[in-house]
Amino acid sequence: MVRNRKLRVRVPVRARLEERDDSLLVVVSGWPISSINLTIGRSGETETRNLSKDNAVTFFDGLVVRPDEGQSLFYRRVFSVFALACSTCPVDHPAGNYSFEICSTVNCFRLHNYIEHIGNH
Repeated sequence: MVRNRKLRVRVPVRARLEERDDSLLVVVSGWPISSINLTIGRSGETETRNLSKDNAVTFFDGLVVRPDEGQSLFYRRVFSVFALACSTCPVDHPAGNYSFEICSTVNCFRLHNYIEHIGNH
């Protein structure tokens, strides 16, 4: 009797940034991606957070990374990046050079991007 077997191959994590409307998307692909960390760097500062498929996380007291389940698959996760709406903050729209390092249990992938404008939600 032959049983159904699943072939699972580890695939190194990769990422790309996409601009969509007034936000930025971080598209992560690879397998497994059940446990991934994101480190964002800007102006000599870095912060690291664990990305989940359920909860948004905040970097630098105002940059939000939120999972977008509608576009995610078992080998791909999509996250929206936007500025937290803040009436007392000196700058509503963070701009500048950012580095994004995404790490899974298999490997890490790093990319850099100049962000001119991120809208707030």
